[in-house]
Amino acid sequence: MIYTLTLNPALDIIIATDSVSRDSINNTELKSVSAGGKGFNTSRALNCLKTDNTAIAFCGGLFGDDMKKLLEKERIKSRLIPIRDNIRVNIKVVERESKKLIEFNEQGPLIHQDEINSLTSILKRLKPKPEYVIISGSLPAKADPGIYKKIIEILKADKIKTFLDTSGRALYYGMLVLPDIVKINNHEITEVCKRYFKIKPEKLIADLLNKGIKMIMVTNGSEDTTYFDKTGTYNVTPPDTGGSYKTGAGDSVNAGLMYSMKKNYSIEKRLKFATACGNANILSKIPGKFEIKTVNSLISDIKVKKISSYS
Repeated sequence: MIYTLTLNPALDIIIATDSVSRDSINNTELKSVSAGGKGFNTSRALNCLKTDNTAIAFCGGLFGDDMKKLLEKERIKSRLIPIRDNIRVNIKVVERESKKLIEFNEQGPLIHQDEINSLTSILKRLKPKPEYVIISGSLPAKADPGIYKKIIEILKADKIKTFLDTSGRALYYGMLVLPDIVKINNHEITEVCKRYFKIKPEKLIADLLNKGIKMIMVTNGSEDTTYFDKTGTYNVTPPDTGGSYKTGAGDSVNAGLMYSMKKNYSIEKRLKFATACGNANILSKIPGKFEIKTVNSLISDIKVKKISSYS
């Protein structure tokens, strides 16, 4: 069993228009409404891979019932923790002419201490016991930036493996307690090195691998991804799929990594499969959604090269 954790869920609304105008009414077409947040996106992608999982998330306020109905409709198994404030609404606008995606994301609700206590109580008693908990996404408004650190400590105390995908101070504190896997983008690791660790990214990555993190994956948008573990450093060149719906692609990569690790794929096959999941999602209209046949069709177009051995 894999659990995903979403502390800042959202209703993701995707609309399309020919081009965005500041001076006149923009006529739009509703493309999709889905349960959003990186954990939900990852759970959706795991479902596409027929991998058993449960999504843990805060949920409440004005749109809480809508979120529950969307999850039930998609058959995403969930354990929702009631909160008093409103979950956020994210609006994503696709310009057909430019194929650009413009995103408007709310900051998120205020989470009260008793709601945090409910979360930690659940994490201490997870049944069935998970193989991994994927901890991902932004934090709600005014949340303790060290909350992911505390969550990882709780899970590690129960010998549960953790996968961290976040940014900023939450990433910094989370890295300090050495999750098993970290997947971030180039901007996120550059920022955390400059603002908090005060060292270069390559030095931080080497230090974290030496201290116990099993693997680190650094993405760079449509450019090459770099993967690090105790066997060495690998460069992954993705195909150019040209899709507009990039939201959820990284979460689909997370799901692909989990699936391929459960299947004991080789490192090369693992990286190709995970990258193909992300690119297949780009061709979809719902974050974290893809067809497995699309994944399989993309694998041969992905290049993996080992660029150095671990030292």
